[in-house]
Amino acid sequence: MLTVADPALKNMLAFTVVGMWASRSPDRAMEWLLANRQDVPPNAFQQVGQQIAMRDPQKAVTYSAQMPEPARESWIQGVAQGYAQNDPQGAIDWLGGFRGEQWYGSAASTIAMSIAQRDGAAAARLFDDLASDARGVPTEQLVNVIAMSWANQDPPAAANWSLRRATEQQRNIAVRNAVSMWATQDLDGARQWTLRLPQGAVRDIALTAALTATAMQRPGNLDSSLLNGFASPQAQQQTVLQIVQQLAYADPTKARAVADAHLDRTLRAQADGMIEAARNRPAPAVINSQAIMPIVRDR
Repeated sequence: MLTVADPALKNMLAFTVVGMWASRSPDRAMEWLLANRQDVPPNAFQQVGQQIAMRDPQKAVTYSAQMPEPARESWIQGVAQGYAQNDPQGAIDWLGGFRGEQWYGSAASTIAMSIAQRDGAAAARLFDDLASDARGVPTEQLVNVIAMSWANQDPPAAANWSLRRATEQQRNIAVRNAVSMWATQDLDGARQWTLRLPQGAVRDIALTAALTATAMQRPGNLDSSLLNGFASPQAQQQTVLQIVQQLAYADPTKARAVADAHLDRTLRAQADGMIEAARNRPAPAVINSQAIMPIVRDR
C-alpha cells in the first residue's frame, strides 16, 4: 500500500486494509501505523483510532501525542467515535479539550451523530454546546438525527427540545421527526402533545406528522381534532393530499375515501392522479412531501 503512487487508490487501500487489520489486531496495526506515520494516508489513522478506543479509550488517548499533524484530526475523530461507544459523556469531555481547533465543529458533529443512537439527551447537549461554534457543523442533519433518535428513547423530552431550536428550519425538521417517531410508539401521547401547542406553523408541522401516523395506523376516517387544528384551510388540504399520496401505495381504497371526504374539487383531481400512479409503480422508499407541502422545507 505504501508504494502505491495513485493518491485515490492509496486512500482506498488504507481505509480498507488498515481498517480490517485494526478490527482484528488493533495493537499490531497501531505499531505499524506509528512506524510508517509519515507515509500513511490520514484516513487509516481514523480507522485504527476508532478500533482501539472501542476497546480501551484511555490507551487510544495516550497515543494522540504521537500523531503526525496531517493525521491529527482524523485520529481524534476516530478515537472520539470509538470512545463514545463506551462512554458518551467521557468522549464529549475529552473532545472538548480541542475546542480551539478549526475542525472541532466537524469532529463534535460526528460524535453527536454516533451518540444520538444510544443517548439522545447527551447528543442534544453537545449540539446545544456547538451552537456557539457552528463552523463545520451540519446543523440541520444533526437536528434531524437527534430528534428522531431521542424520540425513540424519550419522546416528550425530544419533542420539547425540538421546540427550542434556534431557527424555523431547525424547529420544523426536529418537531416533524420527533412527533413522527413518538407516534409510532404512543400515538395518543403524540396527539395530545401536538394539540396543546399554540396555533402556528410549528403546530401545523406537528399536526401533519400526527395526522399522517393516525391515518396509517388506524382504520376509518381521519382524526377530526387533528384535522381541524390547522392554522389555515390551505395547510389542512396540503396535509390531506400528502396523506392520500402515502395511503395510495398501502391502501388505495382508503386513499380514495380520504380524498373524497376531505379534499376540494381541484385537489381531488390531483389525488386521483396520485392514486392511479400508485397502481402502476412500487412505493418509493421516501415520499417527497416537500413537493406537495411547502410548509415543510428540509433543504
